[in-house]
Amino acid sequence: MKYIIATIALLSAAGLWVAYENDFSFSPNAPEKYTDLMKMGDRCVGITEKSATNLVAVVEFQKLEIVGRKSRVMQSCMNDNGYFENPVWLSFSTPIAKITSGKTGVSFNEALENMRRTSMLVFKAEKKQPLFWVQAKAPATK
Repeated sequence: MKYIIATIALLSAAGLWVAYENDFSFSPNAPEKYTDLMKMGDRCVGITEKSATNLVAVVEFQKLEIVGRKSRVMQSCMNDNGYFENPVWLSFSTPIAKITSGKTGVSFNEALENMRRTSMLVFKAEKKQPLFWVQAKAPATK
């Protein structure tokens, strides 16, 4: 009986170690690899949410101020950690923003900014559009 309990405990410990090495990815839908961009994005999203936790919108423009603050904090956090707006994303999004602005009656800049605020929270590549964030290339060493 002691050997059975010891074997079960040993197998459980081995299973936990394997799970730890794989970033606790138990879900079959979990990404195969948790990328650096995903890790940094999650970290910056947490900082962004904390930055506006105590703000309460009483009038409509205050809601816009909160959204703007979150966007600025997200941009700053990602920039501070070596990620910047992907020029390919901008090229991809510009024609879409022009179409959106024509259909909805908002300005082109507002349509693009709305797309930017949505896309900056996506950290896993999708086939239909490029990622918003790209990591800065390290300077060449001599």
